[in-house]
Amino acid sequence: MLLLHPFMPYVTEEISHQMKFNKASHLILSEWPKFDKSYFFSDEEAEINWLVKCISTIRSARSEMQIANDIQFPIEICGADQKSKDIISTHLDIIKNL
Repeated sequence: MLLLHPFMPYVTEEISHQMKFNKASHLILSEWPKFDKSYFFSDEEAEINWLVKCISTIRSARSEMQIANDIQFPIEICGADQKSKDIISTHLDIIKNL
């Protein structure tokens, strides 16, 4: 609620009062949330960035070869290390559909 409050003050204030989310009388007077390092996932961020780059490369190759989006075509990834292979196998369904 606190994160939405600057954008939708009347709505979040009303919801907060109705649901009794906040101990303070008004959200505007509440303390801003503190950053919690346990919610920062750098390994997962790197994995998603790698996946985005992989999909972008596949799309670029598709465009260069003028292959229509509705046509499936086989790809082969050579020289990948074990970590890359693990990422590919984990997200294979996503890669196939995009």
